[in-house]
Amino acid sequence: MTFFKKIELFIFELNNLLLLIIIVKYLCMELNYIVFDLDRTLLNDDRKISQNSIDILNLLRKEKKVIIYNTARGYGETLDVLRQFPADYLVLAGGSLILDRKYKKVFDASMPSVFCNDLLKFFKKHNIKFVIQTFINSYSDFKFLTRGPFKQVDYSYYINEPVYKIDVYFDHDETLDKLLLKEVNKYDFELTPYSRPGCYRITYKNLSKLSGLKKLDQLNLIDLSKTISFGDDVNDLGMLLASKVGVLTQNNHANYNDDDLKICGSNNEDGPCLFLKDLFKL
Repeated sequence: MTFFKKIELFIFELNNLLLLIIIVKYLCMELNYIVFDLDRTLLNDDRKISQNSIDILNLLRKEKKVIIYNTARGYGETLDVLRQFPADYLVLAGGSLILDRKYKKVFDASMPSVFCNDLLKFFKKHNIKFVIQTFINSYSDFKFLTRGPFKQVDYSYYINEPVYKIDVYFDHDETLDKLLLKEVNKYDFELTPYSRPGCYRITYKNLSKLSGLKKLDQLNLIDLSKTISFGDDVNDLGMLLASKVGVLTQNNHANYNDDDLKICGSNNEDGPCLFLKDLFKL
């Protein structure tokens, strides 16, 4: 290879490097909104945000990045996380409730108490275990591993608070599945399977983590095209794929294999925040 050819190759490679640097800088400038699922994503298996991740989140806030928690948890279940590091926006109960920077409601899709109390009668008849999530409290007929204020109640309890989601648990039975679906459809709500057969979540139709982000975008509170989102499960895929950059944790169980999404380290290795530290050169 001649000397001039070497010079030409060097200039070509330098131009490619400069172009890559410009693209990365542009991408980072455009990613103003950072969205985290909580459990098994931002939180480690002890349900904590590590100090290392908190330090990185503080650096991101200094860079004027907007932090959003997008979770199936209710507000009461999220208080422990907010004490560790406050968010700018909260999308809660799988899109059923959205709170702003001062934790005031900007979107509310609570279910009427009459529906919930009718369901309690159905649960009693068929011996179905339940968890009813209101703004602060979780009500259940059995003691479960709660992440917030919990009240144990029986089937005769009368709910008089706004309800944002109901989780039900029973031994899988196709006949009971159909009966529950029929009961839910009376009120035009949605029955979403999760975790394992016999586990369902009840909310309004067409609500999801993605619908929550879209609602924030419609309210001009965020720009969905400038988001980077992190998650670990199937219910995170919608928001990850709709974001400018979507990232699955290494410990994910979303069963999704495609170049559309990036992979970061696991939740126990500060994966999401270390990914951001490298991306933004913090």
